[in-house]
Amino acid sequence: MESKNRFDVIVNNGELYENAIDLPENQLVRKNFEELLKEVLEDAGNQEGEVYFKAITPAETNADSIQKIIFQEGTIIDYLAEHDTPERIRVICPDDDLATMYQMNYNFYYATEKSDRLGLEKWD
Repeated sequence: MESKNRFDVIVNNGELYENAIDLPENQLVRKNFEELLKEVLEDAGNQEGEVYFKAITPAETNADSIQKIIFQEGTIIDYLAEHDTPERIRVICPDDDLATMYQMNYNFYYATEKSDRLGLEKWD
């Protein structure tokens, strides 16, 4: 089931993942990460179709991974709220476990209605 949102998370460990935009993750400081992500989004924003980002590299703990996901998702959601392009931004995860972390975070923080949730087929 594809989300109607302009943000989505999918699993692909092949060519789509390899060609997705990779963000350097050398800082967990929200301000630096947001500035970096916004800069990349501004460059990608001129595209009318879909923009693909690689998912974060999982951290040593789930808590650290979730913090990084919150930074990435929040910045993307804020950017999409203020810009008409790109049409959709998708985060490409190399496996289901990481995609589930993204989906759960999005569903908890950003989905305002059940129909807005990502990955409904997994738990509904």
